[in-house]
Amino acid sequence: MTMTVDYEMLEAEFNLDTKLIIKHIENSTQIKKYALSLCDETKFMSIRKKQCRAFIDLLINIGGWYCQCCNLQLYSKKHYISHIGSATHKAKGLGTPLIECSNKICRKKFATQNEFEEHLQYSHRCFKSPKNSDKVLLLEGKEIGRLLRKGVGGENWNATEISFYNNYMKKTRVGDDVKDYVLKPNEYGVLESVPTFVSLEEEEPIQLKTANDYLKKWDSEDKQVEAYENELEEAGRIWSNMTPCEPLEDVEYKLKKNNKI
Repeated sequence: MTMTVDYEMLEAEFNLDTKLIIKHIENSTQIKKYALSLCDETKFMSIRKKQCRAFIDLLINIGGWYCQCCNLQLYSKKHYISHIGSATHKAKGLGTPLIECSNKICRKKFATQNEFEEHLQYSHRCFKSPKNSDKVLLLEGKEIGRLLRKGVGGENWNATEISFYNNYMKKTRVGDDVKDYVLKPNEYGVLESVPTFVSLEEEEPIQLKTANDYLKKWDSEDKQVEAYENELEEAGRIWSNMTPCEPLEDVEYKLKKNNKI
């Protein structure tokens, strides 16, 4: 004979909240087990009263095992703690998509790109998975795009976002970027590429208050460009005037000599 839950008995004899039991009984085998056991009149009342005390503790704790962020009800402390520490819960709270390792043997999930990259750093097998490398580049590209839409040059970025962008700038510098440009922080602390031939000292921010201040600054910049163009022109002239049989000479040396540097 299959037993059923007698809710009237649970309320009358054990003073239990039957509405709460009905709400959770289909999702919790523990609640159903307690409810059926208390309705079993073949058991001694002393045993049933002892079970009732444990049942009441369970029903009281259910409210604390509800994750509002994920809209998920857990039915044990162990499962609740496990959920709170999971990547699924963390990603939901941060509003970020879950990142899954593409290694078929692994398939671990991560809430942030930093956690995912740290996993690849210490797992050689997962690091070698081509799809994981593509995933890192795609995530970085999406994050850079999001930051640029949020505020050009670092405006409205938080410290974590600035740190991510600066590390990205350092990591992606290759070829001519390393030789012809240097990274310099702007007013928000965000690194920007600045040509190496421009004097960084002269680029320091100047408080410009009048039209004459602006004109002086522009004249200074024009002189820098003009000096650079004259130097290129002089180097070309020296090179073109060299006879074919004349031993090759150092153009830079002649420039310094002519300019008495």
